[in-house]
Amino acid sequence: MSDIAMKFRSALDAEEYCDVELKLKSGSLLKCHSVVLLMNSDFFRGRLQSRWTTKETPTIDCTMFPDDIVEHLVKFMYGIHFPLHMSNIHDTIQCCDYFGASELLDKCVQFLIDGISCDNVFTILLISESFSLLSVKNKCFEFIDCNMENLLCNSEGFFTLPLALIVQIISRDTLSVHEELLFDHLILWVEQQTVDLEPIWEKLSGHIRFLSMSVEYFITKCIPLNVLPNEVSNQILMYLTVFEPFDVQGIKVNVVSRCITTRHDVLVKRFFRKSVDASWKSDAMNGDRINFIVNTGATLKGVSLYGSAGQSFIYTVSLHEAGNGHLIQKSKCKLDFVSDVCTFPFKTSCLLAADVTYTLVAIREGPAVFYGVNGVLSNHVHVKEGRKLEIKFEKADVGSSTIFEGQFEGLLFSTVD
Repeated sequence: MSDIAMKFRSALDAEEYCDVELKLKSGSLLKCHSVVLLMNSDFFRGRLQSRWTTKETPTIDCTMFPDDIVEHLVKFMYGIHFPLHMSNIHDTIQCCDYFGASELLDKCVQFLIDGISCDNVFTILLISESFSLLSVKNKCFEFIDCNMENLLCNSEGFFTLPLALIVQIISRDTLSVHEELLFDHLILWVEQQTVDLEPIWEKLSGHIRFLSMSVEYFITKCIPLNVLPNEVSNQILMYLTVFEPFDVQGIKVNVVSRCITTRHDVLVKRFFRKSVDASWKSDAMNGDRINFIVNTGATLKGVSLYGSAGQSFIYTVSLHEAGNGHLIQKSKCKLDFVSDVCTFPFKTSCLLAADVTYTLVAIREGPAVFYGVNGVLSNHVHVKEGRKLEIKFEKADVGSSTIFEGQFEGLLFSTVD
C-alpha cells in the first residue's frame, strides 16, 4: 500500500496538484491541498466546504500571523513536525485557536505542561490565562504551590502578573510559603501598581493569612499599611499574643493555615515516641537545643515540634553554626496544635553544608508540652536517585535537651543536593 501522507508531503514541496492558496503576511502565496486543510482545521473546513462550486483556485487571507507560524501549521497538517519553543509558542497557540487546529493545539498544551520550570512558570501561567488553557493553568498552580519560596526569592516573574492571577495564587491553601515572605513580596508588587492602592489591598487582604505572622511583623509591616480595619487589626493582635482558646472564626480574615509541607519534602525524625504526659516546661534562657550534622548538602525548610493538642504556643526557632555561633535563620510565630506535634517553617529555607555542626534552638512561650523520648543518635531517609540523607544528632552545650529526650521531633528538608 502506498504511503498517501508521504505523497501529499512530496506534492506540497513540489507545489503539485495544489487547489488552494494561503496569502501570507509577507505577500507570498503558500500553495496547499484543500483536502488536507479540510481534514485538520475547523476554519478551513468552513471556508472550503463549498469550493467545488467554482473553478477558481481560492486564496485565503492568512496575513494576521507571521509567515513561519502559518507555514508550521500547514506542515503539521501534512505530518511534518517542527520544534516548539517558548519564543514561538504564543503565536502558535494563537494561530491554532484562530484556525481551529485542535491537534497542534494539543501538542502545544503538552509542550507547556512538560516544560514548566522556575524560569518560565509565570510566563506559561500568563499564556494559559490568555488562551483559557485550564489544564496548563492548573499545572502551573501545582508547581507554584511547591516552589513559591524559590520563585519569590529568585525570579522577577511574580511582579509581571496581573491582580487577578495574584489573587488566585495567594488564595490557595496549598501554597507552600511563609506568610511573612509572601507579604514582603506583595508589598513590592503593590508598589509597582499605578492605580489606587486601596482597592488592591481590599482584594488581596481576604487571602492573606495574617494569623500565621509574628506579632512583631504584623505591627511593623501590616498595620502601617492600613490594609485592615482597626477592629480587625486589634483582634489579630489579641490572637497573636494570648495562649488561651480563641475563637478565630470571629476574625474577618482568612483563618485557614497554609499547607507548608509538599510531596517533595522529607521529614527526618529524631523521636518516634512521646512522653506520657505534657510536662516539658519552657526554658526562656537557653530554650530547647540540639546539635546535628548532615552527610550531604541539603535545604532545611523547618522543624517538627512537640506541643499539646488543643493548646496554643508562641515559638521562636533559630538555627546557628555550632562552632562560631553564627545566626543563620530566626523565625517566630504562634502555633495552634491540632495534635501533639506541629510543623514550624522558617521564613526562608536554610542551605546546609555537609559535615558542619549546626545548633537548633526553640524558645517556647506557653504551658508545658509533651516531648520526645528514646531519641536516636542518627537517622536517615532515602532521597532521589537512591541517595541517602543522614542526620547525626548531638547534645548541645546548654539547654535541657539530651540525645534521648527533647522537643524537636524531626527536621523538615525541602531539597537534597
